[in-house]
Amino acid sequence: AGLGLAHEAWWQLAEHAHAIYHCGSLVHFGYAYGALRAANVGGTLEVLRLAVEGKPKRVHYVSSLSVFGGGSNKVGEREPLPPLAEVHGGYSQSK
Repeated sequence: AGLGLAHEAWWQLAEHAHAIYHCGSLVHFGYAYGALRAANVGGTLEVLRLAVEGKPKRVHYVSSLSVFGGGSNKVGEREPLPPLAEVHGGYSQSK
């Protein structure tokens, strides 16, 4: 059905889960975007698809701060993120 789950397992989650914590990705700073797209972008799309199937679920997305290219190593939960002129590297682009 999706995310490598059997159809029955997918529907059990779709009907009974309250939230999804998505922190899975393929991490490799040397890979181009095309090599990471299926895992990182496609995986996130599948998580969002599960979130709207059956009972709606909240999605909590976890990623690394490294996608912002250095700078501060700490960002508060309510702090606005700085604007980016460009996103460099396949990993950062896939996040």
